[in-house]
Amino acid sequence: MTTITIVITPRERYYGVIECIDAVCNNTDEPFDLIITDIGYPKALIKQVEQQIKNIPNAKIIDYGGMVTPMKVFEHLVPIIKTDMLVWVETDTTVLPGWMPPLIQSINDGASFVSPLTLEKEGVDQGAKIRNHLYTCKILVVEYEGVDYLIEAKEYRRELPENIPAEIRPTETFEWHTVAFKTEDLQEIDFPDMVMRQQIDIPMQLRAQGKTMVANPFSTVIFDNLCTRLTIRDMQYFFFVWSHKLNEKSHREFEKRWGYNFYSEQSIYNWVFRRKAFLICRFFFIPIPLANKITGLCKRIFCKDWDPLKDPIGDSRQLSQEIGNPEPNR
Repeated sequence: MTTITIVITPRERYYGVIECIDAVCNNTDEPFDLIITDIGYPKALIKQVEQQIKNIPNAKIIDYGGMVTPMKVFEHLVPIIKTDMLVWVETDTTVLPGWMPPLIQSINDGASFVSPLTLEKEGVDQGAKIRNHLYTCKILVVEYEGVDYLIEAKEYRRELPENIPAEIRPTETFEWHTVAFKTEDLQEIDFPDMVMRQQIDIPMQLRAQGKTMVANPFSTVIFDNLCTRLTIRDMQYFFFVWSHKLNEKSHREFEKRWGYNFYSEQSIYNWVFRRKAFLICRFFFIPIPLANKITGLCKRIFCKDWDPLKDPIGDSRQLSQEIGNPEPNR
């Protein structure tokens, strides 16, 4: 029998942890160990968590002493996990019935990690009420003025769920909202302290070792795309983990390790700005459609764009086919 540890952690806000625990427990038939990471939860909320898990077998809370980045938690947890699988679930995510068996199948079939079909609710950015956030993704490289830039190309982005192919396919990255890892493969790599791009760094390291990585759409999760209003404490953690300082540090760390910048770096800074503006609007109970309009106006006024190529995707080539299995500069 494949043994499983499920880790429930906030990446950018605390709310939703109780609902996340409920969904995991109600929709997972297989035995599992459960770890809840406390990286600065309000005291009242962590007490609710304690009550919630007191009757759950093999469940515990690990206290990290306050606000730390999720990768610091990940770096600590990976060496101490004793089960075959480590399944990472963020507090903004609801796992759906039947989500675990496809993940187990893909790991047992040889995958180092498996990404479920990750759907998102409408929130920041308008569109369908439920749409695809991540199915498969390719990492592309495009040249501009003699410099190679990486592009994270998410296929079927914002497509309706019914239009996603019912096929297990290779993928080159994942989303932290939910992802399952083969533990022993994780224990052979390192974890730079990034708040972004680590979901590309880790697969590149695994590919360097000849590992397989897949997306399995027969496992489905839904994450709350900032549609639920945040509390002050949520906002505090969100602004900490998405600070410009940590964002820029992550890009420079990736560049040092792999020798590449990202074509979307400026767009990411703009994306973070829009998310913060949207959260402030929602904090003052502004409805989602109006919040998105205000956010768009703020972006036009305060953000600069950098997108010099007419068709960067069309001009790109796939990184893995071009350079094979590079090793990071540690």
